[in-house]
Amino acid sequence: ETDLHMIGQRIILDEFTPRYAIVAEDGQVVFLSEGADIYIQAPSGVFTNNIMRMVRRGLSVGLRTAFNEAIRKRRIVVRDIPAAHTTEGMKAVRLTVQPMPDLGREDGLYMLVFQD
Repeated sequence: ETDLHMIGQRIILDEFTPRYAIVAEDGQVVFLSEGADIYIQAPSGVFTNNIMRMVRRGLSVGLRTAFNEAIRKRRIVVRDIPAAHTTEGMKAVRLTVQPMPDLGREDGLYMLVFQD
């Protein structure tokens, strides 16, 4: 029974835990959750750690406007993106940009949550 419980929890976490990135106000990626590569990839060529250059096709415009609005208004912004390229094909994605509590950093941190 314990094994089934553990397996069940793992499936639920894998299936329903949103992928996310933690990003500084200047767009620098600070942390990526497991599975975030569905939506984010390092670009080829000279390496950049800027989220705007790293999101897959179809996500950058929605991300840019939501991110800028979240910074300007200092509040959660949600955008539904109807067609984003992912490693799993075209998907509709709900993007949430959430300001994070100040952790003693000069720049603010934001959590970007990607949900199918």
